[in-house]
Amino acid sequence: MNSTVEDQLLLAQEAAQLAGKIIVYRIGLTAISEKADNNLVTEADYAAQEAIITAIKDHYPDHYFLAEENDLLANIEATNLWIIDPLDGTNNYAHKIPHFCVSIAYARLGQVEAGVVFDPVRNEMFSAMKIWDLSSMENRSMYRKQLPCRKRSSPPASIMIAGQS
Repeated sequence: MNSTVEDQLLLAQEAAQLAGKIIVYRIGLTAISEKADNNLVTEADYAAQEAIITAIKDHYPDHYFLAEENDLLANIEATNLWIIDPLDGTNNYAHKIPHFCVSIAYARLGQVEAGVVFDPVRNEMFSAMKIWDLSSMENRSMYRKQLPCRKRSSPPASIMIAGQS
């Protein structure tokens, strides 16, 4: 089957939205366990991951997967590889903190070509795809943008963000 990076991106978006519905539906209703110290996993992680993989396999049964909740080792140099974190922010999710997302990327021959991050609580989708090789400086510089930042003299006038991964 011939497909384009746009096809991969659209499929990743659809799969992320499907997983997001599962995750939101199960908030507060899912069993929680610990994979390692302070590294939680929920039934929602597994259900969302299964939904993503099934959705992709329906279109591309010969593609490979590298998924967070999967014990199988993936060939990261596979021609077609999907990289999945079905519930990025499980600790927040388990504690009912509404800051978590679904992350899916598509890589071809070891190079990521498309990716999505979907926040199902806010129904916000962030997507990107590789249009051409940005390895040359002239191409790269056109995407480099200085972000504005206000200088503040005291912490109360500032916004500070801290997190735990």
